[in-house]
Amino acid sequence: MKSVAVAAMISVATVANAESKTKVFVNSYLKPNHAVVSVVPVNDEAVYKMEITDLNGTTLFVSKRLNDISASQFILDLRNLNNGDYMVSFYSKDGVVSKNFTVADKEVIR
Repeated sequence: MKSVAVAAMISVATVANAESKTKVFVNSYLKPNHAVVSVVPVNDEAVYKMEITDLNGTTLFVSKRLNDISASQFILDLRNLNNGDYMVSFYSKDGVVSKNFTVADKEVIR
């Protein structure tokens, strides 16, 4: 399994089921070769895990159980990712919320 390093957990949060209005964002970060992943939940649900996969379904990273706290961002280290398309998913007891993102030259592109 390839390794994807989570540079620093700023915080992790809660998500609701896939039918909710929960949003996941993946954006450039101030530090080169990093991205910030944000989850904006609509209610307080415990998150069981975060997973990063390539679009072929290969798992690159799976977190330990995430705590039920109100903050919702973490920093993702992109240095170990090849150019291509990826997906970050947050799992809770009510389902999964996912967001696709693209990496080119070790940076998130839109």
